[in-house]
Amino acid sequence: MKIEILTQEMSKKPEILTYLANEPDIQARGREIELSDLELDIGDNYLLFTISSWERAEELVPKLFSIKTNAYSPNYFEPFSEQKILVTARAKPILDIIPDMSAIEHLNLEQKELAGTFMIKWQSRDVSVLAKCYLMIEGEIAVCKVRFETVNRETEYQCKECIENIKFHELLTVFTDELFNIPGGPITSGPVIEASGVIEPQNWAKFINHSNARIKFNSETNEIVLLYSDHDRIIFREHSGNRNFILHFNNPQLLTSSDLSYIFQNLDLTRLDLRAKVENITFDLNELIEKMNFKKDQEFYSFTLTGDFTATYNVKNRILVIKSTISLENDNFKESIKNIHTKMVNFLQQVKSCAI
Repeated sequence: MKIEILTQEMSKKPEILTYLANEPDIQARGREIELSDLELDIGDNYLLFTISSWERAEELVPKLFSIKTNAYSPNYFEPFSEQKILVTARAKPILDIIPDMSAIEHLNLEQKELAGTFMIKWQSRDVSVLAKCYLMIEGEIAVCKVRFETVNRETEYQCKECIENIKFHELLTVFTDELFNIPGGPITSGPVIEASGVIEPQNWAKFINHSNARIKFNSETNEIVLLYSDHDRIIFREHSGNRNFILHFNNPQLLTSSDLSYIFQNLDLTRLDLRAKVENITFDLNELIEKMNFKKDQEFYSFTLTGDFTATYNVKNRILVIKSTISLENDNFKESIKNIHTKMVNFLQQVKSCAI
């Protein structure tokens, strides 16, 4: 499951950062914050969350609501949130979904296709929050867009209670059973190669013009993206007159090829980060320690292995995170990229063979 939440209500930033700061596995890098089940990208005028667990979304969605004075009755209030949500998950059988749909725009049972809308409402006395959901299903994959509307007005107390009543999982259960049916095997993402930095506008323009990648504009986040393949890209954002960039590559052979040497010549890079993640993986902790040489670290739920990379297993969330940093000051950094990437791939195969 992947849950993406975008909000431009920057007044929520201090509250969200305080909430995340209490997590033991928090890691911050520039404008990016990462937990085992959440990544937060902080822009000049937006917060973009990428979440892998419904429990985290259940906690976060109500926190992105505010209470504002009703425009026509100053003595009354209403819940408010401009967050936009996109959920991608495994779909339930279409026949199980149809009874909950408010309107069906397209239906093809043979091809396992469905498009339409449904609504979920949470209420306290006369005020309610309505989740308007547009659902698309193709094959085994469901994609759901969610926006919230407020119905009626009430006292500030009742508005607060209405927000507390929001249970995000209730709309997820309409179209997916991932909340209850855990997949049979681990879910792996990565290894990916990442970096971030700043490039001056004039150098950025030269970089774009020299690139042989496809270029596109993301209107949701105001980003210009260079696509070298479906999984290899550089993202650019404007900030204080300069251009921030995020490099994201899955293919080390492509990144280190002579055709892309201009990336290292023109972007002010000092390091590359390699990372991978395995979700829904369970180990016998004795085997983890005795056979795979993990050690208990100071975090209550974490076990760690250090070497060419650092691997951390969270026994509570059943998530394994693998990370390594490569300095570009080393003349042989391209070989190091390919070497560490290969070792990560081999390690992922090893840990999955040891999972129970």
